[in-house]
Amino acid sequence: MDAEALRSLLDDVASGVVEADEAVRLLRALPFADLGNARVDHHRTVRQGLPEAVYGPGKTPEDVALIVGELLAGGAGPVVLTRAGKEQFTSALAVDATGTVLGTTAIWRRADDRPERVAVVTAGTADLPVADECAAAFAKLLAAAEWRTYGPGELLLREGEASGELAGMGRWRLFEDDGVTAVVYEWHVRTTKSWMNLFSPIAKPVFAWNHDYVMRNGGEGLAKLLGAQLLVSD
Repeated sequence: MDAEALRSLLDDVASGVVEADEAVRLLRALPFADLGNARVDHHRTVRQGLPEAVYGPGKTPEDVALIVGELLAGGAGPVVLTRAGKEQFTSALAVDATGTVLGTTAIWRRADDRPERVAVVTAGTADLPVADECAAAFAKLLAAAEWRTYGPGELLLREGEASGELAGMGRWRLFEDDGVTAVVYEWHVRTTKSWMNLFSPIAKPVFAWNHDYVMRNGGEGLAKLLGAQLLVSD
């Protein structure tokens, strides 16, 4: 239970909307809920301003689903599952399908918007996948805009979240290559419309052609705008 939910509960008790016995039942899990295989810390958000993260390694998919469900039921703020695998994601999303998967992290419920930016800096390119996931997760969790600078080589990365018929993450990577600024634009998305999911096995070549066409024209348009030569369009 976070501070906002606690204040709301106290207000409801004071106004008579919630009976005292019901409030006692809701507060009984504070600060910990004993699930047998795990003790869930419902008080961490009140103490630290951030929720407890569910660490995937060593937990069965059933354990993960139970803990995620307990955290979702016990508060109104974000819930985070980290270092998880496919089966753990499947089990947790079966409890609440609104979660967003980012690499090996899943997040339920976005925090209130805030103006801060998140900067993640690494010492080498080998750390980029972890740093990328970390920055995307923090932006989702803290609802912050993000600009990130990576080293060495002054690698710049800009990432955004897409929603609508396609949902997922888009990413621009800019880096210097033999005196030329190289830009790599990637999308990792999934279809959200039922008809797309239904026909995707047979319509996949059409979707791929349409995507390539849009990306190729976008690259040519950007090169024209910048007065630069488009070296690679695939």
